[in-house]
Amino acid sequence: MLVRTPTPYPTESLFSFIIRVSEINGYETPQTILNYAGYKDGEIRSTKLSIKKLAIILNCTESDLNKISYNKYDHNNQLKIKLLNHDLGFTARDFLRSKKQIFCPECVIENGFVEAFWDLNLAIYCPEHKSIPIETCPNCNQKIKFLRPGLLKCSCGHKLLPLKNNKYTVHISVLELMSILKYKLENKFLIELSNTSKSIFSLVNKVPLVPSQVAITLILNRFLLLHPPMSQE
Repeated sequence: MLVRTPTPYPTESLFSFIIRVSEINGYETPQTILNYAGYKDGEIRSTKLSIKKLAIILNCTESDLNKISYNKYDHNNQLKIKLLNHDLGFTARDFLRSKKQIFCPECVIENGFVEAFWDLNLAIYCPEHKSIPIETCPNCNQKIKFLRPGLLKCSCGHKLLPLKNNKYTVHISVLELMSILKYKLENKFLIELSNTSKSIFSLVNKVPLVPSQVAITLILNRFLLLHPPMSQE
C-alpha cells in the first residue's frame, strides 16, 4: 500500500490521477506504482485499464475510483467505454485521446489536476483561458508523456508552464462549443454559459454527450474553416 493516498477529484482524468499519486509519493515516474500494482505494459495506456489493482494499493474500494475510470460493464457483462459516467460505447477511438497528453497548464496550476475534458479528442482550446493546450515540451520538443515525474514536469525535467505565445483570437462560437462540451461532460447546466450562439445551445441542450460531440464536431469544423485561429502576437 502507498504511503500517501489522495482522493480523485470528481472531474479529474484517470491518467492525471495516476500521475498525481506518483508525484505525491515522490516517484520519478508513474511506472513505479503501476508496476507495484501489478499492471502489465499493455494495460498502462489503455482505456480498458482496470481500477481494481489501483484500488488495492490505494487502500480504497473500486467504487471510490469508478467515476473517473474509463470502462464499465453493461447488463450483458460487456465492457463499454465511458468518461465521467458518460457512455461512449464499445470503442474509444472516435472520442478519447488515450495515446496523447494534452492539457492547459493554467488550469492545472489553478485546480491541481488535469481535467477529464482533455481526454476528449474534441478538446482543442481551453474555454477558461482562451488558449491552446500544451502537448509538446518547449525544452526537449518531445510529445508530453504520460510516464513523467509530475503533472507539470516533463520527463526531461523541464517545468510545463503556460506558454507566452499560446493566446489566440478564436471565433466566439468555437470557444462556446468548447464550453458546451466541457459543461456537458461535467453535467453542468448550459444556462450558466453565455449564449451568443443560440442555435448551438438549442441543438445540444437535452441530448447525451456522444451525439452532442457529433453535432459539435460538424459545427466546429465549419467554424474553423471559416474562422481559423489567429495569434495575438
